[in-house]
Amino acid sequence: MWWENEEEDGPMVASSPVQPSWDRPPGWVAGPLRRVEEHRLPGHAIDVTVDGPATAARAPLELAVLGDSVANGVGARDPRLALPVQLAEQLAVHVRRSVTVAGHGRPGARTEDVAVEQAPRLRARPAEAAVVIVGSNDVVLGTPPWRVLRWTRRLLDALAEHVSGTVLLCGNVRFDTVTAIGPLLRRAANTLAVPVGCAQRQAARGRPEMRFVDLAAAVGDRFRATPAAMSADGFHPGPLGHRLLAETLARTLAQELSHRQHTVRRQRVGQPWQPRAGRTAHT
Repeated sequence: MWWENEEEDGPMVASSPVQPSWDRPPGWVAGPLRRVEEHRLPGHAIDVTVDGPATAARAPLELAVLGDSVANGVGARDPRLALPVQLAEQLAVHVRRSVTVAGHGRPGARTEDVAVEQAPRLRARPAEAAVVIVGSNDVVLGTPPWRVLRWTRRLLDALAEHVSGTVLLCGNVRFDTVTAIGPLLRRAANTLAVPVGCAQRQAARGRPEMRFVDLAAAVGDRFRATPAAMSADGFHPGPLGHRLLAETLARTLAQELSHRQHTVRRQRVGQPWQPRAGRTAHT
């Protein structure tokens, strides 16, 4: 792929999380970002356990949610309506088990930030499943696709060491419902998002424990049909938007966890199996 041409340009060094060289937003988004900043919607530090339908004996499923402002719950003023909590609630119903969710997301985080700042936290607190939502800030701040690819691979390598089950990498973002920017800028952002989404998909390919979730295909139509899914700042999803995301991601994650459990059982009895390597979800 064309963005892989920079793969061998030397060791990968993290830029400063305070002021990376490309951290100044391009002029075309500076105004809209200032308007988003005016709303100052809160994010949330989330670490809660949600009871499932059947809680006896089994330990809670440990779920980690990493990524940007969406993973941080921005847009839902009540933390109980933030994506990580709604995702845990939906997942507990699907797997009939309590779920403990730790939210590691940070507003403004790019793929590099998630790999450098958030993934290492799982060393002290491993998870059975993880959901990563990232890419919007890479698009807005102009991260080159080849760099998105490199840091996504580094991120997934780190998660593979500390997540015993399934990792959902959620990307291929679209800006159709982002009213904080005008229609021409939305089309431009969608164009810039395409190679970023391709880089994410490429990074997840060939990894049996990973699944790339195409957010544009999975929930794009529902967001376009539901204006109330967006928050007051016109940039982040609101509580309803967080619910739409949680429903889709919980269903997909439960399916992947079930498949992994069946795979382990088949291995124990010596039956052949084929891993579902790096598939893309369009649920």
